[in-house]
This record gives sequence, C-alpha cells and structure tokens, in this order.
Amino acid sequence: MKEIEVKAMQAYRWVALGGATGVFLRGIISELYPLANDFHIVWINIIGSFLIALLFTMFPAGLYDRLRWTLGSGMLGGFTTMSTFSLDLLKLMETKQWLLAVQYLTLSIIGGLLAAWLGYALGNRLKSKGDSA
Repeated sequence: MKEIEVKAMQAYRWVALGGATGVFLRGIISELYPLANDFHIVWINIIGSFLIALLFTMFPAGLYDRLRWTLGSGMLGGFTTMSTFSLDLLKLMETKQWLLAVQYLTLSIIGGLLAAWLGYALGNRLKSKGDSA
C-alpha cells in the first residue's frame, strides 16, 4: 500500500472514532437538556462552531493532524448537526411557525458564525501567549 493510502486510512479511523463520540455526546445532551422547539440543536451548533474554530486555530496542521481529525472533523463534526438543523427548520416552516423558524435560522447562522469567530480569536490569543512565553 502506498504511504498516502496508509495515512488516509489512519485519518479515517481517527475521524470515525471522534465522530462516534460526538454523536454520542449530542444524543446525551439532547436527552438530558431538552429545550422547547428543539433549540438545543441551536446551542449544540453554536458550541461546536466555537470549539472547532478554537481547535483548528490552536493546533496547526501537520503537527497535530491526529488531534484535529479526531476532535475536529470527527467529534465536533458528529456533535454538530446540520442535517438535524435543516429538518427542524423545515418542521417549523411546515407548521407555519414563521417567527420561530426565523429565530431558529438567525440564531443558528449568526450564533454559529459569532461562536466560530470567538473561538478563532481566542485560539490566536492563546497561541500567541504560548509563543511569547
């Protein structure tokens, strides 16, 4: 097997391990902390957006590939829920809950983007403090 194929297979294993963990965590949180109108999915997506931006900013590619694959693409990819978000939004629209649908969409997109920006900014700040120490 070529070296590139071996590295890709290792990456897939780490992503799968992390993904299973993320899906499990999402299920546990959804069951333990249910919110009206399934807004727990919004908060999971916002938290996941923050954490993935923080992770990918703090740990550069090359040196931390396994960590990025496992926690980033795997765990946080499994933890966040774009497909569930889309279905929940569709249900709100189908039942003509327009105000809730707009709130859900807006909070998810803007909240996720703001959380990713905060994670990115915090990651850069922590990384620069570590570099100067």
